Amino acid sequence: MDRPRLAHPLAILLGLGGSSPALAQCLVTSFDTREVGGPTFLTDVDADGEWAVLGGVGGPALLLERTLDGWQPAGSLPGCSSLLDSLAVAIEGSRAVAGAGEEDGGAGWLSGMVCVYERDASGWRQVQAIVPSDAGPEQAFGAAVALDGETLVVGAPHALAHFGDGDAALYVFELRAGVWVEVQTVQAVSWSTGFGRTLALDGDVLVAGDVGASPGGAAVVFERVAGVFVETARLTSPGLLPYSRFGAWLDVDAGRIVAGTSGTTAPPTIGAVHVFERPGGVWTETHTLRPSDAVLGASFGGVALDGARILAAGHTGIYAFDESGGTWTERWKLESPGDELGVAVALGTQAGFAVAEWERVHVVDLGIEATGTLCSDARARLEAGGCESVQADALALEASPVASGEAGLLLLGTARTRRPFGDGVLCIDAPLRGPLAVADAAGRLRFELDLDSLAGGALQAGSTWLFQALFRAPSTGGAGFDLSEARWVTLVP
Repeated sequence: MDRPRLAHPLAILLGLGGSSPALAQCLVTSFDTREVGGPTFLTDVDADGEWAVLGGVGGPALLLERTLDGWQPAGSLPGCSSLLDSLAVAIEGSRAVAGAGEEDGGAGWLSGMVCVYERDASGWRQVQAIVPSDAGPEQAFGAAVALDGETLVVGAPHALAHFGDGDAALYVFELRAGVWVEVQTVQAVSWSTGFGRTLALDGDVLVAGDVGASPGGAAVVFERVAGVFVETARLTSPGLLPYSRFGAWLDVDAGRIVAGTSGTTAPPTIGAVHVFERPGGVWTETHTLRPSDAVLGASFGGVALDGARILAAGHTGIYAFDESGGTWTERWKLESPGDELGVAVALGTQAGFAVAEWERVHVVDLGIEATGTLCSDARARLEAGGCESVQADALALEASPVASGEAGLLLLGTARTRRPFGDGVLCIDAPLRGPLAVADAAGRLRFELDLDSLAGGALQAGSTWLFQALFRAPSTGGAGFDLSEARWVTLVP
């Protein structure tokens, strides 16, 4: 299938944060989903492996695929052709779901439905359309979806038909003999009209947002015991105010739960990401994360969690936090490329996805992972920054320490060697010449690479290249020039 190519992203790449180029990141691409057959107003995003899915208003869910040409639109999810909106989406492996809580699923206005898709050699296809056993008008079934293995949970914030005097429910489905079967309907002990509009699922832990709970929202935790989800905790945070919207953004992974909150304007507060763990078996807030450049009243809501990494988006940018030794550290920030962010974020393979308000999605590389050093006994180190994505074309190398004002040349190649050269050791066999640079006042030589022009365009996805800095070193009293350590980087799409 012919797919539209995305515009070069560097025109909208703004300032980078982080104290070291190894901690920086770059925008891989950013595009308007309306131009590629997607929704006109984005509301949700999810990613897994080489695929991502976007949901919203005014069109079917849109797929993105990581190909040799980078992240590209891969068409809309087929089937459910009568649905205009897929507000909630989830994807795992070769399976995706799209919830349409504001559509007529066959039981009346706003009854809702969920479509399930699977991918095989011929592409994506719809395999089932799901409605609840007690389907009725205004249930909003499909307002939220969560998928993990053979368990699917669907939020229905107005499930009046089932409970009579209730107003919200979660429906649990399990995959049995290739068919999704309703196995449980879950209701919280107490709830507001916002219960069930956000969901997160990881194994036997299910978390549902209750945004309307007093004073500023809550998250309800259910755990599967003997095959049945039961409520085990209700999470909130001190100091919440009306409109804090705690629980409007949620994720859960590997024994951690994260919840995002909005900032408020009266009184002015700062949005945050609240991290919960359960030492001793009790869910406890262990960390409250705020952006380093926090602005009063700004939201810091959209959150995604993967192990020891949190991706969060607010109105001022996209932030990454990493945990090590029990401490969370803000690793980098990508300033907002002209859009208000924070609607939704997701983490995929070496990429993060941030949905801006209205119709834009930004794909962010999460930093260089396939890299290492050679000749590490050299006097100068060589760090890699930006990202290794060929699509982004934003790889940078930095050598230090080098005497301020001294000139340097970046060498590159694909074959290793080790032999004396000048006052150092050459680690690249038959190296090619790269860009020139001059060391700044802090003693850093920074080389900005143009992958398209280097080595005749040979720097392609899947190839591994060696880099080494050659620089003047008259103070050594030897040959007058030295070399940094060498660094290898494997390029990705």
